Amino acid sequence: MINKFIFEEEASYLLEDKLIEIEHCFESEKICSAVGETGNTLKDLSFNDRVVSGDIIDMLLVYLLLSAKPDLYCYSSHNEKLNTECSFYAFDVDFFNDNHNIIMIKNTMQWTNNNNYLCEIWSIYNKSIQEISNHIRSYD
Repeated sequence: MINKFIFEEEASYLLEDKLIEIEHCFESEKICSAVGETGNTLKDLSFNDRVVSGDIIDMLLVYLLLSAKPDLYCYSSHNEKLNTECSFYAFDVDFFNDNHNIIMIKNTMQWTNNNNYLCEIWSIYNKSIQEISNHIRSYD
């Protein structure tokens, strides 16, 4: 069963804050990012800012697209429009540094206009899905 958190209307900014904290306060690293047109899927995007070899990222994306369901999913919306959605995948093996890690796929809608979004893929080290879940639902 997938853990899901929904942040709507006035609470939508809380998810944004929680994700920024994960990016800056947890041991994490952005692996790559891409801007896509609304409706594009991961496989349609051309990722840039790659920290690791493109082949590894392509293999990871194929795996995520074809076989994995997120262990944790959250999104925020305001005025019935999706602002941000984020999926977390727990792996026993770190594809990049031989540590246990979590892969976070974060989509920020209306990135430069109403018809596109920013997709970022992050690696979060030495944390569990439960720790991420606890962080997202905490109110501090």
